[in-house]
Parts: sequence; C-alpha cells; structure tokens
Amino acid sequence: MRSGVIRPEDASSHAGRHVLLRALATHEEPEPDLAQVTLEPGQGLVLASDGLIGPIGLTDVWQCWKNSDSAASAAERLVGASVEAGASDNVTVAVLQHSQT
Repeated sequence: MRSGVIRPEDASSHAGRHVLLRALATHEEPEPDLAQVTLEPGQGLVLASDGLIGPIGLTDVWQCWKNSDSAASAAERLVGASVEAGASDNVTVAVLQHSQT
C-alpha cells in the first residue's frame, strides 16, 4: 500500500498479505524499524498481530477501545472480540493510553 502497488481496500484480501517483510531473528545484525509517536491526553495506540484485524475490522477496534475504561480492558475486549469472531491465527494485542489527567 505504501508504494501504491495495491489499494487499501484490497489489502485484506491480497495474496501477499501474510508475507513477512522484516524479521529480527535472522543471521544478520537486527535493524528494527523505529518510529516516534506523540500521544496527546486521551489518545491511545493499539499494537497487534495480524490475527486481530482478520476477523474484526478497524471500526470494531475503534469501538472496543472507545468503550473501554482502561488500556488493559481495551486489550482484553479486542482479543475477545477477535476470538469470538472466529480468529484462525494467534491474537496478540498491546494497548497504550495517555491518561487524560
């Protein structure tokens, strides 16, 4: 999608959607991708394996996060929603939330 080869709406069904592009456990010295994200009060960040987004969509992710009272409960809701929707892959979720105070 970043290079424009496939459209965002085609990404979930693209034949190469599960191709691993980077790995840290190779014979070479690992070079992780790094990014700095600044969260404003009330904002959050969801880090998840591809097992989450397969069965549920981004709208569902947003609703689970929005309707949770903590980062821990959001992560639990997200895993539960994905498993309930029939996740066929492992589901790993970490939620970071900037407190509003």
